[in-house]
Amino acid sequence: MKAYIFFLLALLSFTDARHFSYKAREQWLAQETIPSNYDKRFRPPPVSGQENGPVQVNISMYIQELSICSYRQQLIVGGYFRQFWVDPRLAMTEVEDKDETILTLGDMFVDTPIWIPDTFVVNSKNGLVSEDAPETKGRSFLRVKADGSVLGSTRFRSKLICPMSKKDTEVTCSFQVESFGAKATDISYAWKDFEADSMVVSDQAIKLLKNNGWKLIESTPVNDHVELDIGKYSKVSLNFKLEKFEGEEEETESDDL
Repeated sequence: MKAYIFFLLALLSFTDARHFSYKAREQWLAQETIPSNYDKRFRPPPVSGQENGPVQVNISMYIQELSICSYRQQLIVGGYFRQFWVDPRLAMTEVEDKDETILTLGDMFVDTPIWIPDTFVVNSKNGLVSEDAPETKGRSFLRVKADGSVLGSTRFRSKLICPMSKKDTEVTCSFQVESFGAKATDISYAWKDFEADSMVVSDQAIKLLKNNGWKLIESTPVNDHVELDIGKYSKVSLNFKLEKFEGEEEETESDDL
């Protein structure tokens, strides 16, 4: 099977580009890789050896932008948002190297042929972490490995609601992620490698925040859940504790905020 996949890739690379667009090649390879009885409407079954339970979705972030605006009571967070899960239906037992990438798909929220979690940012003014947001259009991909593990990565920029006033010198803003429709019995979220590098704030983001008149005191990842009238939902949060530089004023509000 491994040789067959390489043959398909080689065949495509020599095919006249006029007959195969990138999207067409991607769709054709997906058809050859994904089982014919695969149904993306249903969440992945339990991983072999585990009892029936929710799909475990692990989260990591690389933050490249932080900007606060007390006038609009919001914190802008931008960077890369990554989700990891396992879909045993996509596993290729005949491939020896289970860490080998067998399929890569672009635009993970547009006509995706495999199941993806319906993740969204709860307190974001501009809605879902998805291709619906202009800032993330065409900036995502899915990568499937031979063991059925899936990585979904997207470039995001969320405007988070964060109650504050211009007089505040210290605030805590939160980036909160849940499933839009799946309860905790179906999807369970957690920070990937919770004690390691599941969340990284770049020097660039720190500098942008400093230029805005603020500094980051700490960022704390939290695995949690929320109880609603319709049920219990899994949730992960990233809490930013921010402090205004003494005597500093925020930059004038712009349309970018």
